[in-house]
Amino acid sequence: MPRPTSMRTLLAGLSLLLVLAGCGREDPSAVASAPTPSSSASPSEPPPEPGLDLPPAPAELERVARAFLRFARGRVGPPVDTPVELYLGGRFVRTLPNAEASDRAAWAVCPEGGSYAGRTCPFSAVDRLAGTPRVAVSSEEPRHPCAHPVPLPGAGPGRSVTLQPDVSLTCVDWFAVQLVVNDVGQVTTVNLVHAEP
Repeated sequence: MPRPTSMRTLLAGLSLLLVLAGCGREDPSAVASAPTPSSSASPSEPPPEPGLDLPPAPAELERVARAFLRFARGRVGPPVDTPVELYLGGRFVRTLPNAEASDRAAWAVCPEGGSYAGRTCPFSAVDRLAGTPRVAVSSEEPRHPCAHPVPLPGAGPGRSVTLQPDVSLTCVDWFAVQLVVNDVGQVTTVNLVHAEP
């Protein structure tokens, strides 16, 4: 008959062996069904809205658009190496010197007369993007039933990319930022388009 001390040692060793045998094994179905941060919202919160179904931009244009969005949110410098022409609704307002491009406040514009699409100055594509949590990138030119932009010069196929909120918005809230990109992946023109309330 084993001594009590050896029995305790044997039981402890057996318990340890059982624990180790179970370690590292996870039920694959439990991992797959684990809630993600987006699905763990409380029952009182509405489910997230689906994004807009917009035509995707070519990879190079999307890369530039995402870099411009990161700049708007204060994370990096702008994808700019020349002066940038600033437009509102397809109408030229002013040229931003390259030396001022890193200053997000310098992107604000005010058209002659001080208003555009039922709003008053200042207007800033950078500020609009910075305050928008969900942004879609598309090859489509800015389009909304309540927006009436003039076609942007130089925004031919493969040269233009549009950023806009990735949710359906009303005529009061909708906006888009259209970027014209040169052949070396730098923004040369920024067009802020608002819908008219």
